[in-house]
Amino acid sequence: MNLQQVITQLRTDPPTKAKDMRELLDEAMTLPLLAPIRLFWENFQSMRPWWPVLIPLLLWVSWRSYRAERKRITGR
Repeated sequence: MNLQQVITQLRTDPPTKAKDMRELLDEAMTLPLLAPIRLFWENFQSMRPWWPVLIPLLLWVSWRSYRAERKRITGR
């Protein structure tokens, strides 16, 4: 398969004119090249009820890791 065939397969019709930003994002998410981003977004949205727990936990773990690494590097 040559490059021209690959490009032709990946090419989609141009998106229609969206009325608002939400519709524009929905159209962009249907592009086949954005499948990994779409998968991440869907998984991220499915975890929404856990955000009040996960976000502080992730911030705390990252802050603690940062401080431990900084302490190890500076020798304090």
